[in-house]
Amino acid sequence: MSITINGVPEASKSIVTPVGEVTGTAILNLNAGDVITLRNTFFAPLTLALAPTKGAKMDITKKN
Repeated sequence: MSITINGVPEASKSIVTPVGEVTGTAILNLNAGDVITLRNTFFAPLTLALAPTKGAKMDITKKN
């Protein structure tokens, strides 16, 4: 899993794990208009949990 900024994977914010739960924390410097996404950049397919559990989640907090 990687965080991408404007479609470009942020290499220092990538987490690689073949199985199990993935968690992580990142602090990013963003500009107005930047688009951030959570993307599977691992070479293998990613299987997400079905509802009602969370398959993928990203919390965003603004820090000044």
